[in-house]
Amino acid sequence: MDLRNLMERPTDAERVAVDAVLGGGVESDGRAVRGGHAARARRHLLLPALHALQDAAGAVTRGGVAYVSEQLTVPPTDIYGVASFYSLLDPDGDGGPSRHRCDDIVCGPATVEAVDGTRTEPSACLGQCDRGSAVLHHAPGSGYRVEAPLGSPTSDPGPGEVHQPREGLRLLRRIGVVDPSSLEAYLASGGFDVLAEAQRTGADAVIAELRSAGLRGRG
Repeated sequence: MDLRNLMERPTDAERVAVDAVLGGGVESDGRAVRGGHAARARRHLLLPALHALQDAAGAVTRGGVAYVSEQLTVPPTDIYGVASFYSLLDPDGDGGPSRHRCDDIVCGPATVEAVDGTRTEPSACLGQCDRGSAVLHHAPGSGYRVEAPLGSPTSDPGPGEVHQPREGLRLLRRIGVVDPSSLEAYLASGGFDVLAEAQRTGADAVIAELRSAGLRGRG
């Protein structure tokens, strides 16, 4: 089909980032006429391409959207709809450093403020529930770093490196330590101990404990 695209053009960094995901770019004269099975076969790469734009530019810019639209033959309006759905993608910004502060159940409400020129936005869960609070810092081209809990030192993870502090872990204390495919390893590390305690104390005691804890969740 004919696809009317945006007039803005991507930066060199945006082009390189998208090409790395899509496996190279295809030249266009402003009218994208590619389609059929070849186009549909790559549309599952839309979200990875948008993440690449966000990483490279600090935003999903109009020029970046135009380039992705040309390569995947996806209308810019559809791309904007996808980008605006995810809180860690910014289709309305102009790039630059940013911070996302978790405002989910555990980490509490977030405030939107600017400190030292860095914009701070609320975010859905950042996967740091065991730390109590979390901020995700991002600088275009420099990757991400997590501050969890708030006020703790942050670090820049290297390529392929995952920062995974283990001090004070309870729910996740077995991750990376116990073989997840072995029931024997799970039992040896204290698995089912709490279940045995619940059976010993009885249903009424368990219900009372849950109510007094004030637990909340999505389930």
